[in-house]
Amino acid sequence: MNAMRIALCDDEKGQLMLFRRGVEDWAQKRGRSVKIEEFDSAQAFWFVWSEDKSFDLLVLDIRMPGMDGMELARKIRASDSWISIIFATSLREYVYEGYNLDAINYLVKPVEPGKLEECLDRAQGRMEERRSEGAGIVLPVQDGIWRIPVRRICRVEAEGRGCILYMEGETLKVHKGIGEMEELLREYSFVRCHRSFLVPVKRIRKIGTGKLLLDDGSETPVGRSLQDAVNRAFVREFVQGEKAQWDT
Repeated sequence: MNAMRIALCDDEKGQLMLFRRGVEDWAQKRGRSVKIEEFDSAQAFWFVWSEDKSFDLLVLDIRMPGMDGMELARKIRASDSWISIIFATSLREYVYEGYNLDAINYLVKPVEPGKLEECLDRAQGRMEERRSEGAGIVLPVQDGIWRIPVRRICRVEAEGRGCILYMEGETLKVHKGIGEMEELLREYSFVRCHRSFLVPVKRIRKIGTGKLLLDDGSETPVGRSLQDAVNRAFVREFVQGEKAQWDT
């Protein structure tokens, strides 16, 4: 199992030590692997996170000099929904805003070990759920930048200068054109079947005359000039893939 990457952010060295001890105790009890990094200010974490968004969890104090924890969390949520956040502070008045920022929980100092462990269990569960969704792409949407699990995308349709992503249970408008999406999704075996549509080859269930039947029951048009390319992609994905399984 991959290590859970955890950032601890607090301007008090003693509190950072307590957080680290609590996380390490939790990891030992649960048999988990963790990688812990400490930051003594919101600015310090922001500087690192801006270049490296692979953190799974941020344990964050609110009241700090300069940029406070709430401001940091708002900046993070403007471009990332992946990282889990646990607020830990003595300022109870921020509790509701913390939940609006999709925080795992709001812990009041001094933090009870049992409460911290409950939050870490939830963060671990969220991390495993998101990692099980597989590869993700980062896309600009109306309210920020979001990480989208590729496996959830059923089809992509051009709309104006952007695109609509039809996903399992929801749709999302992204600020990228169909050509840009084609390049971005090419390595994930998406095929351009029409000037306005992209589909993942694995979701094609039937190639008909001028249309495709996808595994969610929807139909997508196929342009005449793209029919051969769709057929070849389908054969490569399924016929050759099945042959490889029989040959092993």
